[in-house]
Amino acid sequence: MFGLHTIRIALTAAVVATTATGAHADQIKKDFILYSYDRIIGSGGAVREVLVPRIVSLTGEDVEFAWGLALFESLKADKGQNYGQAKLVDTPEERAAYEKTGVFAIVPDPDKAGKLDLMLAEVIYTLTELGAKGVKMFGSQGKPLTRDNVVVAAYALVLPLWQALPPYRFLEAVVRMSDGEHIGVPALKARIARSDAKITVVVTSLLKAPEVAKRIAAVRALREVKLATALDDLTMALRAKERDVRLAAVETLAFFPSARASQALTESLEKDEDDGVRFEVATVMAAMPDTSAKVTGLKYFLSSTQVERKAKAIESLKANPFPEARPHLLPLLKDSEPKIRKATVEALIASVDDSVRDALNGVMTSDTEAEVREAAAEGLIRAGGKSHAILGWIHRLQKADAERARAAAERLGTLGDDRAREALEAALSHADVGVKKAAARAIGLLSRASSIPALAKAAKDSENTEAPKVLERLLAKQPTKDLLVLLKDPDAGVRRMVAHTLGTSEGRLSAESLPALAALQQDADAEVRHQALETLSKASGKESQDAMFAAARDKDAKVRKLAAEGLGKKRGDDVKAQLLQFMEDEDDTVRAAAAGALVAAGDEGVVAPLSKLAKIGNVSLRRQILRAIARHIKSPEKEFVQVLIDLVYDEDAECREHAIRALATAKDARVNPTLVTLLKDQAAGVRSAALASLAKIAKGEALVHFVEALTDEVATVRLAALDAIAGVHGKSAKAAVERLASSDKDKAVRARAKQVARRL
Repeated sequence: MFGLHTIRIALTAAVVATTATGAHADQIKKDFILYSYDRIIGSGGAVREVLVPRIVSLTGEDVEFAWGLALFESLKADKGQNYGQAKLVDTPEERAAYEKTGVFAIVPDPDKAGKLDLMLAEVIYTLTELGAKGVKMFGSQGKPLTRDNVVVAAYALVLPLWQALPPYRFLEAVVRMSDGEHIGVPALKARIARSDAKITVVVTSLLKAPEVAKRIAAVRALREVKLATALDDLTMALRAKERDVRLAAVETLAFFPSARASQALTESLEKDEDDGVRFEVATVMAAMPDTSAKVTGLKYFLSSTQVERKAKAIESLKANPFPEARPHLLPLLKDSEPKIRKATVEALIASVDDSVRDALNGVMTSDTEAEVREAAAEGLIRAGGKSHAILGWIHRLQKADAERARAAAERLGTLGDDRAREALEAALSHADVGVKKAAARAIGLLSRASSIPALAKAAKDSENTEAPKVLERLLAKQPTKDLLVLLKDPDAGVRRMVAHTLGTSEGRLSAESLPALAALQQDADAEVRHQALETLSKASGKESQDAMFAAARDKDAKVRKLAAEGLGKKRGDDVKAQLLQFMEDEDDTVRAAAAGALVAAGDEGVVAPLSKLAKIGNVSLRRQILRAIARHIKSPEKEFVQVLIDLVYDEDAECREHAIRALATAKDARVNPTLVTLLKDQAAGVRSAALASLAKIAKGEALVHFVEALTDEVATVRLAALDAIAGVHGKSAKAAVERLASSDKDKAVRARAKQVARRL
């Protein structure tokens, strides 16, 4: 269903006055057609705005309705196929409304309604056609439009000249000149553009018309009339008592960017009592190409007490900056409103010099609002000039959120400035882990030796995993002579890292560096002494060995342990003597290290003292000594075999295991019964070790025990049994091995059993 209603919005078209003459004079004393711009709404929400004729001021109370009814009946007759059943709405309430407003509605047949555009065209065509005939019958020279002329977009008919002046809203209207000539609006536009004398006279005369609407139209038309008198007329219009006339003059003067126009506007800005007019004047002046006019308009806005107005004016300068605005903006950096200060900062970025950069730096460091300070930092970053940009990045590193602070750190690392270095070193203790790491990486890019202490301190922070890596790379770049200077740094972390760096390449361990490293054996920090000794252990020669001898008296067990381990790489009676002294150390780890070093030296004469220590030391020490003996002693002395036999009954399973493996090197048949007994040990590692040792000592004689072990509940023991069978080539065990290969629940055992079976 479709319902078409016209709802009057505004009277925006022309009034065509006609004088009653002839036979109709007695019936109609006075009438005219008013073209009003209406909104036509259809069901479904479709909307069109059209210009339609309205008949008003008719003599007699029923004339208006009768006229409308006549139009409606004509419409029905003209397009009966679509509107044959259409009815004119005519309730008492609606009738009263029509009499008051001169508006009536046409409701087409809902069953036969066509497309919206077609229906509109038909309705408006019919009304326009009848309206044109009405104008003609009163003697006017109005030119009626045919249906071919009618389109949905515009339906104006005949307009007086002043209504057809710029801005040419009704391009398809016909203009009626005062002498009766009718021309189209496009033709009128062309004549105005070439300053047609006839039309120019009409326009300028309209400036003195009593009707405000006519004067406003004439003032607006002057933008198109390129005459020398236009400025004088506009200046006069700026003094008109009617506000709308003055506003139209301001609007038109925008098309005359000249000194005289600026002067007239400036006078209006100073003297007009209407703030709305002054606002429009300032808007026009701020947009003019003349710098003086721009500044005048801008000053009006910048002195406003309305925050939004002032902010909008400032923001406009971001897109259209000019240097002359700068002195008027700078004072606003101290405005009481944060919004104004922020907008000013952003506007100044577009027109920057050193004075602006200095001002932004002041805002960044002292403004009370974080948002404004951040805007100033952004301004310094974007304003160009490395010196000020660094200040902006530093501020962002120190004050911005973690994400932007990380970006600032990365940027500062590329700027190569000591101010950046200081800020980055401070950021090594930032609350955010990501910022700390970014700061460390950036310091690495700057590559300043002066950053080494800060990095060494940061390297102690377990969260900052970048700091140790950067510090190591930075130290590696330093010449040896500079590193030796750093060995005296008050920070123990620096001294320790330098000592480490000196040991990273053979070239660093020179006649110059070795004494300096040896001197660190007197350092107050145990970690430094430890690192210095570790580095010295990489060198050969007397300095290295003497340092290890001296470390035997160190109060820190870690240092003494390292000295014992280092001496294990040396040879000589004095080294052996020192290691034997270490065996008496109060710390088990030192004694264990000395034991390992003695065994590794291959001197079997030390087995006796080692075995003694293995009996009295704590579990950890016993394990280390027995492990060392098992690995290094090729054929222990016979008296030592008994010591090992005693140790296979140690309460600690790992000690028992190492003792058993050490016995394997003795190849002494006396130990076989003991090893067979240990096949029942509760520790799987001990049982496995006993199988391995029996395979080396008893060989094939122990095959029965190996086969029995194939049923051990622990897979590692079964694997050891398979290895033992393979080691003694126990062919008689093949059947048992094959059973294991096919039925063992452990995949690794089955695989190993298959291998052994193939070899038997």
